[in-house]
Amino acid sequence: YAQFVLDYLNIYRNNGRLQNVLSFVKNYLFSGDFDGQTAEDDVYKFENYCLKYNVSYRYDNFSLGLDDYYYPCANKFRKKFNSLYKSIVLPKSARAVEYVEIIRNLIQEQNLVNKNEILTQRQANAGNATQANVTSQSVEKFEQVLVQAETIMGNRFVTLEEFVKALTASVASVKISVIPQHNDCVVFANMAKARKHDIKFLALLGANNGVMPIVKK
Repeated sequence: YAQFVLDYLNIYRNNGRLQNVLSFVKNYLFSGDFDGQTAEDDVYKFENYCLKYNVSYRYDNFSLGLDDYYYPCANKFRKKFNSLYKSIVLPKSARAVEYVEIIRNLIQEQNLVNKNEILTQRQANAGNATQANVTSQSVEKFEQVLVQAETIMGNRFVTLEEFVKALTASVASVKISVIPQHNDCVVFANMAKARKHDIKFLALLGANNGVMPIVKK
């Protein structure tokens, strides 16, 4: 979630350099199938086309390789990216609060919060509870970073590079708490494995009035 925003800022920071564009478009929140129109491999066909024909900095059209195998999907994906690239523009310098406002517009236009919720559910359904827990907290944590940027930098004029560096450092300092999977559960174990000093509550199955359960040999 936060990386989506940071990668987009870096595209404008480096004038649309292909390396930054590819880092951004490979983010699942952009390249994932949330609209029913984006195939999973479209982003890689876009990458292969750009590398093959040395596309960088300008994405208004693909004029080469019109009969190339990658062209149809690559060009469709180009239109998806270029539409965003032209609609959410970042100036080389501005007040910090203006940059924050642009970021919030980016989040809203890309329906990022809803996409993040869908991603969280997909991760949970795939059995990746830990990652789903991290993903679910990212929206709130990133909003805290934006509020902090507004509060500390406020109306101060900064360059885009200065703002990106400050925002990146703030995101890096954020900590997300994740409860270990075995901390919030009931564990069944034999007597040998249950001999730990850090167990707070122990239920002995089969015990009755102080009599230990019989173990068959």
